[in-house]
Amino acid sequence: MELSGDFDEVVLTKESDEPNPEASHFLKVQSQLINEAIEKLPIEFREVVILRELEELSYKEIASITGIPIGTVMSRLSRARKRLSVCLRGVAPKQPAIKCRIELVQAGNNRVA
Repeated sequence: MELSGDFDEVVLTKESDEPNPEASHFLKVQSQLINEAIEKLPIEFREVVILRELEELSYKEIASITGIPIGTVMSRLSRARKRLSVCLRGVAPKQPAIKCRIELVQAGNNRVA
């Protein structure tokens, strides 16, 4: 397994399909931070982030489920992502910011809502 120098991404190699203990801990901590940041979002932002990033629904599907126009879905996602980025900026030691990669939430605790 390989880790990039600044921990922006964890790269798994053919040697092992699982990260080493240090990388596992890092992913767990990062996932927990992302979960906490998502939980702090207002419900209208949290809802679209979960549906798009965790459930991988299309904008059209999200609009249908939530009963809001597609443009509003895109606007809320944009605003939610900006809030998450600001919330997560600088929270990890020795890092200027964590890349806000929502899919990492799935690597750890899936309890978001």
